[in-house]
Amino acid sequence: MIEGYIGLPGAGKTYAMVRRAIGAVRANRDMRLATNMELDVPKLRALTGWRGEYVPLTDWPDLVAIRRALVLVDELN
Repeated sequence: MIEGYIGLPGAGKTYAMVRRAIGAVRANRDMRLATNMELDVPKLRALTGWRGEYVPLTDWPDLVAIRRALVLVDELN
């Protein structure tokens, strides 16, 4: 499944995406999470009990290699 968030700057797209991610890792504490966003991993683990792997995305080739993970891409350019 692919979910997209669109809207004007400041409309809350990133906020909505992070809220969705928090719900997902609460539901599956072993889920892999890959993102290009700056993420406070210790805080996310403390808040949700998440134990999964964090995979930082730095460039588009990283995205191709990801398997079985929740992938969050902020500011798709």
